[in-house]
This record gives sequence, C-alpha cells and structure tokens, in this order.
Amino acid sequence: TGSASEDNRESIEALVQREIDYYDEANSYSKTLDIFETDKLIISLNKHDYSDTKITFLGDSITYGIGSQETVNDKPKSYVYYVEEMLGCQTENLSVAGCSLGAYGGDTSIANYVQYIPDDTDIIVVMGGINDFLGYNSYYIDDNAEDGTYKGEVINVMEAIRNRFPDKPVYFITLYQ
Repeated sequence: TGSASEDNRESIEALVQREIDYYDEANSYSKTLDIFETDKLIISLNKHDYSDTKITFLGDSITYGIGSQETVNDKPKSYVYYVEEMLGCQTENLSVAGCSLGAYGGDTSIANYVQYIPDDTDIIVVMGGINDFLGYNSYYIDDNAEDGTYKGEVINVMEAIRNRFPDKPVYFITLYQ
C-alpha cells in the first residue's frame, strides 16, 4: 500500500475525475450540489494549512453575494464565505454589484478596485464576465484584444493586477465556457 499522501493524491485525482464527468450532465440543482459536495471532499483530503493565507476577491454581485438570503457581518453571504470556511483562510471581498471586467467608457471595471487590494494578500481571485455579457454584449463578442473590447479589458485587469502584484498567484473565474 502507498503512503497516506499517495492515497490522498489518488483519492483527490478520482474525485477530480468525478467532477469532470459531472460537466457532461445537464445542468441542474442536483448537479450543483454534487459538485459542491465533491469540492468539499477534495478540500478535506488536502492537508495544506491555509490559516496564514489571505485571499482577496474582486468581482461583481455574484461574488459580493447579492441575492443571498443569509448574511455574515451585515454583508450577504457569498461563495467567498464558503472558501474561508472550508480552507480556514482569511478573505477580503472587494466585490461591487454591477462591476464588469471592462470599463467600456465608464468606471465599472474591476481594474478600478485593484488599488484596494491589501498589500499583504497572498492570492487574488477575480470573478467576472456576467455584466460584460449581459450589459455589453457587442463588446463581449468582439474578438479583438484592443481597449474597449472584452478581451482588451480582461488584459487591462490582468495587467493592473500584475503591475501591482507581480509575484502573487491570480485566478480568474468566469461562468461562461
């Protein structure tokens, strides 16, 4: 038999494969719950200590938690809360309802909030794309990477973060494949 860490790795790999297989299924509430439970199992097998890790989230109303029926510290409970709870890390949620990855001539870009990321953050997570798609669809479908297009604005957000935090890991989440 393998070591505990090898057994964990094999278990995690099997769970990740299970999760990949879920994406072949039709979308449903049940599928969402199954993925969530699988994520929790994967995290429970991970032995990394995140207690000294600060994760900063930038995003729109989804990351902020608009629509949540529950609150934590007088703010809507979003997925950021669950990340903190499951990993045991510290989180900073700088999300604002209505934000988009692009500015499109306004001040709604997530890039405007990079200046508020705490200097002591360890990981940065950016979630966006919904408001870009819903509100600025003509920009979203343009395949150019120039300022004012979706691709160009995503590059602007990435550059703003990289310029300020060149050595920090940055994760982007979008809801569209």
